[in-house]
Amino acid sequence: MRDNLVKQKDLQDQLEEAKTNEMSEPDLGKAAKGKGGGKAATKTPSEIMAEIRALQSIELNGWVLIDFPRTIN
Repeated sequence: MRDNLVKQKDLQDQLEEAKTNEMSEPDLGKAAKGKGGGKAATKTPSEIMAEIRALQSIELNGWVLIDFPRTIN
């Protein structure tokens, strides 16, 4: 659980950086994509958000047994 929180914090930082890079250079991603250059290799904000959602999702695995009292006092 602690590892997921650390990963989520790192992804949040990457997301903020990706959003500022996307706003400052919108055409760089399309032009440099084929060249394989430095900043073009970073993830897009939508990819980072998908990773954050995957970390936040709860793995549903198992059963919950609920027992109700026989009398109401």
